Amino acid sequence: MPEALDRMVMRFHQLLEGRWLSPSRVFAMADENADGLVSYNEFSLFLKQLGVAAWWAKHGQDLFKRFDRSGDGVIDLNELEEAMTKVVSRANRKRTSRTPALTRKVDRQARLVALVAHRDMRGCLVHFVEQNLDFFCAVPLLATTGTAKALRRALGLQVDKKVTQGSLGGDQAIAAMLCEDKIAAAFVFKDPMQTGSASTGLGEILRLCDVYQVPYATNRASALGLFLSLQKFGASGDLSAAADDFPADLSTQRLPPRV
Repeated sequence: MPEALDRMVMRFHQLLEGRWLSPSRVFAMADENADGLVSYNEFSLFLKQLGVAAWWAKHGQDLFKRFDRSGDGVIDLNELEEAMTKVVSRANRKRTSRTPALTRKVDRQARLVALVAHRDMRGCLVHFVEQNLDFFCAVPLLATTGTAKALRRALGLQVDKKVTQGSLGGDQAIAAMLCEDKIAAAFVFKDPMQTGSASTGLGEILRLCDVYQVPYATNRASALGLFLSLQKFGASGDLSAAADDFPADLSTQRLPPRV
């Protein structure tokens, strides 16, 4: 029975990752009255809106009991995060022990593709990369040390350029590379429920992406669009071959030179 519950927790975790939802974001969205506690009915209503009502109807009661460590009929954020973290960490350790390093054929002429994530969103980033692994194996990748470690452990994927974690200067290092035209695109997995200094660094990265016209994505829908664009045009930065695919009034436009 515990193993079956662990599998259900992992499946729930995968459903959330596929929608770019961290446990903290899920909890905040389910907690309608903002009292810091979520009942089974609140959780069920939120998951119905999320589109997983049928799955939750089958497994929800057992899962909620697993989350409700205190047995008082409601869960708080710590209970949800602790229950999910234990199971996911255990599964990741098993997975890491049998994940070989991937063989990559990288286009060394291409600029870097940045993979940036808040700590709670790293699992979502890994899930997205795994879904599109052939592409990410073929382009030079940039990430913080924490994100690079998560990709290596889960997928055996080695990152080409690593910077220190954001709070220790990693965000500034990425910002500098944007200014130096070394980044072709950025996938930014940010937690919209997170505020403060952790969001400030990512905000500066996004601002500079806008300044230098570097395409970026911050949610699942825009990530898919960016991925399809990079898949078609590549990360070399040379869009001249794609000019015919743009409307005539746009294909002749040029960005002002950088100063």
